[in-house]
Amino acid sequence: MTDPVAWADTVSALVAYSLVRRDGPTLTVHRLIAAATRAGMDPAGQKGADVTLLDLLAAGLPANIRDPATWPRWQALLPHLRSALGTADSDRDDQTLELVSSLADRIGSYLEHHGRPDTALPYHLRSLALNERILGPDHPNTLTSRNNLAGAYQTAGRLTDATDLYEQTLTDRRRVLGSDHPLTRTVAANLARCIGGEGTTADA
Repeated sequence: MTDPVAWADTVSALVAYSLVRRDGPTLTVHRLIAAATRAGMDPAGQKGADVTLLDLLAAGLPANIRDPATWPRWQALLPHLRSALGTADSDRDDQTLELVSSLADRIGSYLEHHGRPDTALPYHLRSLALNERILGPDHPNTLTSRNNLAGAYQTAGRLTDATDLYEQTLTDRRRVLGSDHPLTRTVAANLARCIGGEGTTADA
């Protein structure tokens, strides 16, 4: 792909044999061809392709999900992200699962921001479960996953679940990072907004 001429020749050959369909800069491979290609790979090849794909998707995702300019990119990559995360976690090593957890958390945050908290929740739950198992309950990534899951609960209107999770995360962040750490204060602010949403403004 680093050689534009070789890339163009390769794509042209694939299109000529009806192995891919070209639509502008996008190439689409038929599902049967994709399945046959995967089936023909040995386990090491499948694992290498899986890691490469996850790395490419992580590198291609915009960092700021709140910037409307990034949304077309997100929309283009989201089906590929969902497909890539469809592989069973039991088939991946811990290093790869950390990347899976990060991508799941980012997908969940994007979906929640776009008013789809129920769709976002399974991704946040998966991210938290992986981080707790691989990194431990007190790791900063685990605490961030828990905070983000609480946010998805809050957006979904499950305020009791959100409050309980925010309170647990706040307690742990105070213990691990201290009360004045910016991440601790972020959870405290999130908890206050959630409690305020329940109508208990004095507690908030």
